[in-house]
Amino acid sequence: MLKSLRIATVIVALVSASYLYSCGKEEQTKKQAESPKEAAPASIYQAPQVFPALSVGKAAGKKAADFVWQQDGKQVRFSEYAKGKFVFLNFWGTWCPPCRREIPDIISIARDMSGKDFLVIGIALERSQIVDEAIAGVVKFWNGQGMNYPVIIGNMELAQAYGGIEAVPTTFLINEKGEIVKQITGGRSKEDFMKEINSLKKK
Repeated sequence: MLKSLRIATVIVALVSASYLYSCGKEEQTKKQAESPKEAAPASIYQAPQVFPALSVGKAAGKKAADFVWQQDGKQVRFSEYAKGKFVFLNFWGTWCPPCRREIPDIISIARDMSGKDFLVIGIALERSQIVDEAIAGVVKFWNGQGMNYPVIIGNMELAQAYGGIEAVPTTFLINEKGEIVKQITGGRSKEDFMKEINSLKKK
C-alpha cells in the first residue's frame, strides 16, 4: 500500500512538472512581451460555473472521451450535455501564462457564439491534487476574469483520456457528432480560433 502511494505521488509530480515545463517552454519560444489583455468585469449576479470531474470514460475511435461532473447536486454527462453541438474544449491551468492570456479571447468566442449550437468548456489542470483547493483557485480566477462558460476541474485520468495532455493550453474542437476534428496545442488568438471553427463547421 505504501509503495503504491509513493508511486502515485511520483506520477502526479512528473505530470505536474510536464505541464509546467511545456507551458514555460512555450512562453520562452513565443517571447511575447505584450501585457495580458484587460480582464472582463465579473458579474456579481453570476454564480461561478466550476465543477469537479467525477468519472471519465474511454475514447473510442474519433469520438471524444466522455466524462461526468457534479453540478448543482446532479451528475452531468458530457456526451449528453454537448449532444448535437459543436464544442470548444480547452485544457488549461490558472498557473499557465499562455493559458491566462488567451482566456479573454475564449470568453469573447463563447459570447459571440452563444445560441448557435456551440459550447465552450474549460478543463482546468491545476497543480494542487486536493480537489477543494483546486476548485477554490479556479473559482477565484473565474470570478476575476468574468468567465462565461463552465470549467471542469480535471485530473490525470481525464488528461490521459484525451491522448495524454503534454502541454497547456491544448484545445480540442469537437463536431456535432461528438468526434474530435481538430487538436490545437499552444495559445492562439480569437482570430486564429475562429478561422479553424468556421472552416470545420462548414464541412
